[in-house]
Amino acid sequence: MKALSAMAFLLVAGAASAEGTADPARLELNQVPARAAEVQGFIPAGWDVESRVEGDLDGDHVNDVALLLIPHGFSQQSERSNIDFQSFPAALIIACAHDHAWALCGVNVSFTASNAFPVTLSVEKNVLTATVVGGAGRSSRNDSWKFQWDTHAHAFMAIGESHVAESQSGDAVMTDKRSFNWLTRKATSQHCQMIDSKETCGKAKGQPLVGAAPSLQTFNPSK
Repeated sequence: MKALSAMAFLLVAGAASAEGTADPARLELNQVPARAAEVQGFIPAGWDVESRVEGDLDGDHVNDVALLLIPHGFSQQSERSNIDFQSFPAALIIACAHDHAWALCGVNVSFTASNAFPVTLSVEKNVLTATVVGGAGRSSRNDSWKFQWDTHAHAFMAIGESHVAESQSGDAVMTDKRSFNWLTRKATSQHCQMIDSKETCGKAKGQPLVGAAPSLQTFNPSK
């Protein structure tokens, strides 16, 4: 989906791996059970929890759990990496508390994480946000994607995303901002430039979003 293409630079930056270590395979959907007695039951062998967040995600006033899984032996923490840049597959799992057990209510196996652009998770007002913040040289990015439980679709659906790219050239700092709101079905973009602490921005451009919002499972960061 074109609306999601802004994340490609961040999340699909190449598949460099540790010296002597083969590139790990992506998590397969059939490796994740539909139900488990404990949250740990959703973590397949060979995968580790890199990030965990708790909060009510399906609106039943009971805390659910979102997990970011990465292959064993890899890390988003640059100080724990033995090379300058390292990217690897990542999976997002949402486990909902149900009948004194846990049910799988959301999964995405298309993320790619790295030690330069780590993926973090947060929950606020029943909305799960995945955020990537990082930089290299004189450039940086701050991207985020929001998902919310849809009772009609019985799935987590994308409701919005934002992308901010900043680069420095001489004394000028250029910022490109893009946002997509699937609730209002509008997309906006704006270019700004700052010189000597004075920022000037072009007129924000808007256009309607077409097509259906992606679900968490069908959401593909590489497109």
